[in-house]
This record gives sequence, C-alpha cells and structure tokens, in this order.
Amino acid sequence: MRRVVITGSCGFIGRQITELLRKNGFDVWGIDQYSDGARQVVQANLLNLEETRNAFERIGDYDAIIHLSALSTGTKPPKGHTLETVNVLITENVLQAIADVGQFVYFSTTTVYGEEGRTGFVSPRDALRPASPYGIGKKRCEEILRAKNFRSLAICRPTPVFSEQRMRNMRVRACFPFTNLKIRIYPAPSYSLCHVDTLLQTVLNIVVANKPGLSIRNLADATPYRQNDIADGFPGVSWPVLTAFFWPFYAVLKMIPGRKSYNLRCQYRKLFGSCLYDTEVVEVPPP
Repeated sequence: MRRVVITGSCGFIGRQITELLRKNGFDVWGIDQYSDGARQVVQANLLNLEETRNAFERIGDYDAIIHLSALSTGTKPPKGHTLETVNVLITENVLQAIADVGQFVYFSTTTVYGEEGRTGFVSPRDALRPASPYGIGKKRCEEILRAKNFRSLAICRPTPVFSEQRMRNMRVRACFPFTNLKIRIYPAPSYSLCHVDTLLQTVLNIVVANKPGLSIRNLADATPYRQNDIADGFPGVSWPVLTAFFWPFYAVLKMIPGRKSYNLRCQYRKLFGSCLYDTEVVEVPPP
C-alpha cells in the first residue's frame, strides 16, 4: 500500500482526492490547519517551518506528496505577506521539511499564463506571464520545484473547478462582476472549465502511473462552456451585454503601463473574452 501525503487536505479538492485515493487502496494522510485523527489529518501551519517539519515527521515514511495548500485569490494574506510571498513560503517550507520522496504532484493554476492577448487554446508549452500576485507566486513555485531532483514531478494547472454542489466558478461567469445581476454576453465567449470529476480522474491516473520525469498539463473538460449557456443554467432574467460597450475602457487600460493595468486587462479577458486551454500533456523524460 503506497502512502500519499496531501497538503491542504481539508479543502474542497483535497477532501475529494483523499476519498478517491483511499477507495483505490492508498494510505492517505493529510496536513492542514485543522487536525482530524479519524481522517488521518495532522495539524500544521505551513507558514511555520518547525510545524511543517513536525507534521511530516509524525506521518513517517511516505511515497508521494500532493501539494494543494495555498491561499487563493480573494483571501487576505497574513500581515507582511502577499498572496505571492505566502504561497512561495508554504512551498519552500514543505520542500525543506520532506524527506526524499519519489513522486511529487503540484497544483498550480492556469493564471500563470496571463489571459490578456491570448488567442486560441493555450498550451502548456506557451510562455508564462502571470498578472496577479496569486499567479506570480504559483509560477515561482513551479520554478522552485523544477529545480529539485524529483524522480517524478507532475505540475497540474487546473482551469476553474466546479461541481453540482459548488457552482461559484460558474456563477462568476454568469453574473456581472461583484453583483448578482445575470448577464448574456454578445458575442458569447467560451471558457475552459474543469468539473471536479475530470480533476479527480486525472490525479488518480498520475498517482497510479507514477511516471518518471516531469509532466505539465492543463486540467479542463474536453468541451468548452459557452457564456450564454452558463447564464441559462441559473434562474432569473438575464440582461444583454455587448462586449463592444467595454472596448473604450479596455483601450484606455492598454495605454496605461504597469502590472495593475495588465492585471485589469486580464480580468477583463476572463469574462468578456474566450479563455481556452489545451489539455495536451508535456513530458520531459528524466536525465
């Protein structure tokens, strides 16, 4: 029985990966800010190196690590930190705390690409130019991990994840930002999104295969989702919105230099432009 450690195991994705791997015969342990002896979850603040080391020592030997733990966009970071520095520090502490491990699975994000200026399907081979502190931090974590000598390293970049019980990532594409006003955008953009079942099956395949070398992939459902169809899935009257109405705002942003302007243009693209991601797997064999 292979032992797998999941950081951030009490989160939406962590809980479901834990259940799936246990059903498939793995001995799964978690590390989170909340302890749960019945579910084999060890409590630790991963921003604290000593607590992180103690947590891994309590678990003992393990064969694989799935690193989910991170502060997400919209979460207030601790004083003196940004989302970028927090998530980098968490990853650095985990790497300092662990013993030699054969397999490491890291959950990054498609925001590492930066949405502004992208056309067509974005491939894992494309250059990374993130806009937000969250995306910048995730890109840095990828770089740190790739510099390590893991026998098997899988970097997963999920598109927004949803389930029938958790539709937040659908709703933000059906409603005008920061409101509950349902909209239908014309012309309708399309988005790559990831049902949680797609994510779970991919993770199971990765862990079972335990393939040597580096693999990088985007996680998304096979068929993109059209904005108008997403809006129709929610109750209430929807209001038509013409993308052309916002072009002057976007044009002004294009003339303003700096990261904040670029970040706003990426936010604009997330809603009003098609954001599509190729699910090709890029593999780099071990040296």
